[in-house]
Amino acid sequence: MTTCVSPELATPELEIKSSNNPFKKSNLAQPVHPLEPLSTHEIKLASTVIAAALKDGDLRFCQLTLFEPHKEIVGLWEIAAKKPFIPRQAFSIVLDVKTQRTFETIVTLNPPDGEPRIISLIHIAGVQPNILTTEYRACEDLIRSNPEVIAALKKRGIEDPMMVNVELWSGFFSDPKQRIANPLLYLKTADHINPYSRPIEGMEIKVDLNMMQIVEVKELFDVPIPPPD
Repeated sequence: MTTCVSPELATPELEIKSSNNPFKKSNLAQPVHPLEPLSTHEIKLASTVIAAALKDGDLRFCQLTLFEPHKEIVGLWEIAAKKPFIPRQAFSIVLDVKTQRTFETIVTLNPPDGEPRIISLIHIAGVQPNILTTEYRACEDLIRSNPEVIAALKKRGIEDPMMVNVELWSGFFSDPKQRIANPLLYLKTADHINPYSRPIEGMEIKVDLNMMQIVEVKELFDVPIPPPD
């Protein structure tokens, strides 16, 4: 699953103006430098503006970072005796789970009129964003509690599912709207030095990350688990 899309794949969807903006004015202080990372307040501001624009969606923020001004503008700012005003903007990649669509957005946080707004909202068709930390954690719980997985682990002599590390790999894009992941399982070692030294092989698991459901557990073949040493 990728967060990088070439411009030719971007399909303009719509542009949100201030009518969908929950804020009247923004009094953001100018940062020390134009390339200063977004502050906590700016991140909250940008995410709230985006959530208001996509208010009917079930949103997962996959990326929210500074939309950097052009290097020539930054260069002029650095040599200017009187520092010119440079708007603060935030770039984000947002997944709407409800509609199974991925958006790239740009939010201007401190425009001259003081009203934060989305200046670009583009639907990127046929892609999936990166797997999120929250999805990792939810998938671990899902795997360790699934009866089919538990039975497959017991078949391999593993009685405690908590002794299993879960690593998510992306793939299976037969339907571009589905976020199907392939979890890889590893038996934990006592020293925890190398979590990948004891792979649990011979079964294939597919998880729908949007629905957070296991869609398939398939037994393929028997492979002995490598010894701990």
